[in-house]
Amino acid sequence: MVHRFQIVYTAATVVILGIGNLYAAAAEPAVPEPAVAESAASEPAEASMPASHEEPLYQVSDSPEEFAARFGWWGTNTIGSPTKVGEYQGLSPSSPFWDVDGLRSNGTKTLSFSANGPEDESTHADLHFYNGPGLTADIQYERFPHRLDHDPFPGFVAPNDAKNPTTPTLGNPYSYTDNNFGHDYAIRVQEIKANFKGNINDSIKWRVNYFGIQKEGDRQATAVTHCARTTAQTGTGFNRQCHVLSQSQRILWQTSEVEPVIEMSLTDSLRLEYSRTMRTFTQADSVVTTTYNLTPAVSAGTTGVYDLVPDSTTEIDRLKAHGQLGEATDVYVLSYVGNTRNQFRDTNRHFGGVDGRITNNSIDGLTLTAFGKTYTENTQAPTTALGQSLYLEPDLNGPLNNTPGIVQPVNRDVADFGVNGRWRPFFDEVGTVRSRFALIGGYDYGTIRRGNATYPNNHGTFTFTQPDTDSNTLFLGVEEKFSKEFSTYLKYKLIDTDYPLYGVTLESHTLANAITTNLPTREDRIELGATWSPTDRFMLNGTGWYENASNHGPYANFESNSFPFSFTTWYSVTSQWSLNGGYAYFPNHITQDVVLGADSNVTATIPFRSPWTYMQEASVVNIGANYAYSERLSFNGGIEYVRGVDVISNIPDNGAISYSDIPGYSKVSVDTCRVSAGVDYLIRRNLTTYVRYNYYNYGDTVTAYNAGTAHMLLGGLTATF
Repeated sequence: MVHRFQIVYTAATVVILGIGNLYAAAAEPAVPEPAVAESAASEPAEASMPASHEEPLYQVSDSPEEFAARFGWWGTNTIGSPTKVGEYQGLSPSSPFWDVDGLRSNGTKTLSFSANGPEDESTHADLHFYNGPGLTADIQYERFPHRLDHDPFPGFVAPNDAKNPTTPTLGNPYSYTDNNFGHDYAIRVQEIKANFKGNINDSIKWRVNYFGIQKEGDRQATAVTHCARTTAQTGTGFNRQCHVLSQSQRILWQTSEVEPVIEMSLTDSLRLEYSRTMRTFTQADSVVTTTYNLTPAVSAGTTGVYDLVPDSTTEIDRLKAHGQLGEATDVYVLSYVGNTRNQFRDTNRHFGGVDGRITNNSIDGLTLTAFGKTYTENTQAPTTALGQSLYLEPDLNGPLNNTPGIVQPVNRDVADFGVNGRWRPFFDEVGTVRSRFALIGGYDYGTIRRGNATYPNNHGTFTFTQPDTDSNTLFLGVEEKFSKEFSTYLKYKLIDTDYPLYGVTLESHTLANAITTNLPTREDRIELGATWSPTDRFMLNGTGWYENASNHGPYANFESNSFPFSFTTWYSVTSQWSLNGGYAYFPNHITQDVVLGADSNVTATIPFRSPWTYMQEASVVNIGANYAYSERLSFNGGIEYVRGVDVISNIPDNGAISYSDIPGYSKVSVDTCRVSAGVDYLIRRNLTTYVRYNYYNYGDTVTAYNAGTAHMLLGGLTATF
């Protein structure tokens, strides 16, 4: 949608601002407002300075201002997708911008607050109150929109029977029904955080933490069902029909969490802390349903509810202990136990664990930390099934299984033990380069034991049991600070895992085509970084690493290679000029065997393994500058460019089925560019005006309807009182 371009003049000036940095750039000028001392003749301070004098960029003010307010108005011109150019931002063609903050204190009590509305869809506010050691309060509130994409289901075709959307389209097993084609989905998010704390006496402290979040709006509710063939559709030429239903669902999710905490210092070397987390989640969503066919006759379908989010409550009790054993050993222990209750199914998920750490530095130059933690999770199975319409699909090659079943939840026992260390072998050679040399390293052993992780397939030809997972992690590294201007580090990390978590396709007839995973059994990572700062005005930082992950086990065959790197720099040419820039490159290449046609019930020749090659690359470039022309006038600007590409190479056909269209559906190629500029001018003491411009372009070369651009103008004043 194209909005009429609007330019709104304020009493001071016109400001141009882009949607992307509205919060940061509009709310605060890039260069702090200097305090200017008024001369007796009320002349600008810079007028009395010699031409060769370099003006200071910052000055300390002794003025008693306690309140500041900013106000402006912006208008925008948007073309294309509102979801992409304003995912978390309002797109009203005209709305006010406002911002206020203040500070009051009498020496014993302090109250500070701030609030801003960057546009009419968003608000942020926070309040801090200090009343001595007896009470401190921090409260934050935020509201903003979140626009959601609409999935148009490329590659699916409309069903041949509009009245019965589950009727399969003859000759094409993939059909869909989109009841809200072209609908814009969005939710409103409101969030509040609050923390209250104080001291009862010198040994006992208390805290109360609160968190609440509400999400309300429309989302795309999608259901995938398998439609049974009709009695006339016999033979191997008629496969199971896959139908996708999409419709709008109104959601209202509310989460509230309260956590009281009590902290006690029993002795100078022992401190205990107890806390109890109480969290509730409630929903008032609209009900969405779809049709599930459970007999060979299409007309014998049943209606079932999907995308149901159950209400739940969670309670967690925690006990922390921190103490010292002598002068060189610190001990920290955390134990917790909790339960999450699913109110809809009337089930409970009990969990608990212990996390302990011991740190010792009794040997000069050496610090060792030994740690261990455990976690146990046991989930109660529901006593009754939801109903066959939500669980069962027919076996088209054999008798139908119409017996409702209850899937036993998986239970887990997790343990992790290890040791980390840092050693400076030349710590006592003070003043030399060798004294800054350090070796770091560590070892970690982890294990996951699962219960109820056995899965028989729907055809009775195999049963798969998830093996227990064991992992060994080793990391080594060196750090060298050659001088206060130049430092480097080199790290290596190895993770070796036996039997990671697998996914199971229960419709497959063979075990080889039923098991898959994207989790590696071995990971190797080498990381190198350096920082160079020869002067207080210049800094250069670079980081790069190479990571290889692979799984050549019995049920998976893939390898991933990633070699990202990044550079950032900052240079202050003078006290007036400040430049910054950066470049980052994030590539990832994956080769993986993927089973195609694993759900087919026709012949054993259709399911086959095919090598897929996946390539993902992202490049980020940013350049920025700030220039203080004088104590009254300053400029700022920047450019940011991001390019992202996701591509799957052509997939070979198996002779019976062509998969050549899959890469086209999954390809992503997006370029975004953001250009910003701004001006700040001190009209007089306590009064500043500012100007901003921002252009944002979201270019999608694959999906044209996602592309869009936005311009925004903002003008306003800043006043302090």
